[in-house]
Amino acid sequence: QRVLDMLEAERARQAPTAGSPSSVSAFPFTDASAQAASQPAAKVCTSVGAASKPTPRVEEVHKPVPVDIKPMGPWTEVTTFGLDLGGYDKPVVSVDLRLKGIEALPSESVTCDFTESSLDLKVVGLDGVNYRFLKTNLDKDIVPAESSVKVKKNHVIISLQKVKG
Repeated sequence: QRVLDMLEAERARQAPTAGSPSSVSAFPFTDASAQAASQPAAKVCTSVGAASKPTPRVEEVHKPVPVDIKPMGPWTEVTTFGLDLGGYDKPVVSVDLRLKGIEALPSESVTCDFTESSLDLKVVGLDGVNYRFLKTNLDKDIVPAESSVKVKKNHVIISLQKVKG
């Protein structure tokens, strides 16, 4: 412990005078727990017969870095929707997406690709923004050939045909 305290004091003395990046810690810590684990706890060591001053600690201050989060690709994800499961004996599950002004788009701008376990709705060019509603690994299988999309005023209604049985 005494050796570690002496090394810490030596590093503290060199840091202000040298000013080079090598005199600062070679491993910048981003996690406070990792920093605390790597540095010994501050203890006051006194030798027999002479009192010594505690060594000053050099604290590295962690400052968070701002991160820009952007959606992948040119798509804006649709995250809010209404879901009508229809009940156990009903053959259709309905998904209702609210997108203002969607009825003004041409029909080729709204497409939906169905598979047995997923759906991928794409709306291209609604007020200059491309929207996407992608749901994979559905709870139960659907019939892609019998599933459909209807565009109404401010709504897109997706009807998913359940597999019989």
